[in-house]
Amino acid sequence: MSTATSTRLVDREPQLRLIADRAAGARRGTGHVLLLTGAVGTGRTALLAEAARRAAADGTTVLRARCSAEEATTPYAAARQLFDTGPTPAGPYVHTAWAPAAAAAGPAEAAAVGIEPDTAESTLWSLLRLHGTHHPLLLAIDDIHLADEPSRRWLRQVARRIDRLPALLIATERRQATLTGRTDRFARDLPPELATTLRLAPLGAPAAVLLAGQRLGPGTPPG
Repeated sequence: MSTATSTRLVDREPQLRLIADRAAGARRGTGHVLLLTGAVGTGRTALLAEAARRAAADGTTVLRARCSAEEATTPYAAARQLFDTGPTPAGPYVHTAWAPAAAAAGPAEAAAVGIEPDTAESTLWSLLRLHGTHHPLLLAIDDIHLADEPSRRWLRQVARRIDRLPALLIATERRQATLTGRTDRFARDLPPELATTLRLAPLGAPAAVLLAGQRLGPGTPPG
């Protein structure tokens, strides 16, 4: 049994087709937000990982962040993961390799989209634009409901302007408010032309049998 067979997603082809369609739009310069929602165990992370794998194979630059409760109170923790940033002499959220270009492009880029210059959000915006200069982008954000508030605020700024970018933002969101106490949803204010929510249901019985066979071997009893 090959690795590709053992890890192939089942019962998710409609979602993968939609992701492929939105990725094609991003490559043409019109971005979109896809929110993958569902309860524990519905495969949100697996679908995000497959989308990232396919995007990378198509030449898209994939920027990843995995949010966690441990970093929920650390400002810009999720955003910094996207760019692998850390403290530098140029400022607390500037990637070392990108600092000179970000400093040069920041005010003009920020003014063009209505973000105040000389802020962390402005610098992050500049980094995003610089990363997307030569290749389309996929922002793959797992468990966005656990993201720190400054990162969520900046990502919402990006989402409101996503149709001007060669970028697809895919985020997973667990729809169980008891986990975080949050009732706000990431895409709640976004119009449908900018954002699509895909709610993942549990696998049906035929898909569950197929998945069990892939993971445990073809001789696995259906029961």
